[in-house]
Amino acid sequence: NEENKEKRLQTAAQHLACHRATHGDKQRFLYRIITGDEKWCLYVNVKQRKEWVAPGETPKPRVKHDLHPKKAMICVWWDWESMVHWEMLERNAIVNKEIYIAQLNGVNEAIRLKKTDRQGQVILLHNNARPHIAQVVKTALQELEWEVLQHPP
Repeated sequence: NEENKEKRLQTAAQHLACHRATHGDKQRFLYRIITGDEKWCLYVNVKQRKEWVAPGETPKPRVKHDLHPKKAMICVWWDWESMVHWEMLERNAIVNKEIYIAQLNGVNEAIRLKKTDRQGQVILLHNNARPHIAQVVKTALQELEWEVLQHPP
């Protein structure tokens, strides 16, 4: 809709202005942005068994249909340079506000260990999913002293 288009344009212009204001300084804007995403990964653990087959014969196909695919969620966090942090959630778990806060703390710890020049200078870009905009998450981000980059609708 037109209102969302206008908001996206304003957000993009705001981000561009922030980048231009830093003149490409590595301690500023684009180099400070960290973002993340989650993805369901389907997997199958096939058990193979040895079977005696006479010469010239082919083994009988054994198809076992699984009505419920096995899946796990992987969450990955990265910056302009490399992957910062990743984790696999328990089987069939989803990201809620508690898990998201734990992930933010994991990302913060990874930054502390791997990117010592960037501690306390993180700009987080995340979407407007419910776990990301919960009040407890906003409080956790304030405690981490991270800036949050506005995400377009």
